[in-house]
Amino acid sequence: MGYSCSPTTSNISGCEANISNARSRFPKIRFLTGDACCIDEQDRSFDVVLACDLLEHLSPAALDAALVEIERLARDEVWLSLFNASDAAAHIFQPVDDYHWNTLSLSETSRHLGAAGFSTEVVSIADVLEQRFPGYQHYNRAAHILIGRRDVNGSAT
Repeated sequence: MGYSCSPTTSNISGCEANISNARSRFPKIRFLTGDACCIDEQDRSFDVVLACDLLEHLSPAALDAALVEIERLARDEVWLSLFNASDAAAHIFQPVDDYHWNTLSLSETSRHLGAAGFSTEVVSIADVLEQRFPGYQHYNRAAHILIGRRDVNGSAT
């Protein structure tokens, strides 16, 4: 599988070691160290904002702040890769020392995106893989991608 990107692709991580490694592997991409709750970029400065396996590890306040920031930065779409999501009505927060191992509510996260003007689609990673590869059984039934789309006028489609 190949990897390609446009000259305007950016990646933000809170870990400088990851950024250093990524810069050496992908020199054409702009990599920044930053905080998902406060990113120094203009509103709607990215066509698509992708957050992978991040949100489940945030405190309740940080989760809300990160979602607000993601919604602010996305011009067209938000893609949230969630490794631990459920159909529960509300998030289940589980602090572990200075860390969190949360189960995120797909409906609560969808409502948050909806209030910011995004329509949402939930994609089960296990269902997609199992349909594509008959006989395969995915190990993580809680893994989902939540896609939010904003129309050209800024409201949900």
